[in-house]
Amino acid sequence: MYAATTLPAKDLKVGAVADPSYLNGRAAAVDILPGEQIVASDFVASGPAPLTVLVATERIPTGTPGSIVLENGMYRATVSRPQQREVGAISDPAYLGGRASVADIHLGQQLTEANFPARG
Repeated sequence: MYAATTLPAKDLKVGAVADPSYLNGRAAAVDILPGEQIVASDFVASGPAPLTVLVATERIPTGTPGSIVLENGMYRATVSRPQQREVGAISDPAYLGGRASVADIHLGQQLTEANFPARG
């Protein structure tokens, strides 16, 4: 929680944050107690942005064409932190066009390029 307070200049810490927009995209690197001044050095960039991935909303059997997955809404787009994203996770539904699943995909499983390789 943030509350703007006017302080005399002599009471301001070096690097005190006056504009709350400075905090956008940053995370506290230290504990900040109620009543403490917010200082720029207490914050770091919050890291890579979350990414969109496609997740199965039902079982997708082996051999299911990507077009059927799309038409039947067998997936949903969800936001995932980079460390939770599987290798080759698909973020664009258009990727599924002209492809078919090569393994069963279970409810909640991320759709990956390995599950929907190019037809050869």
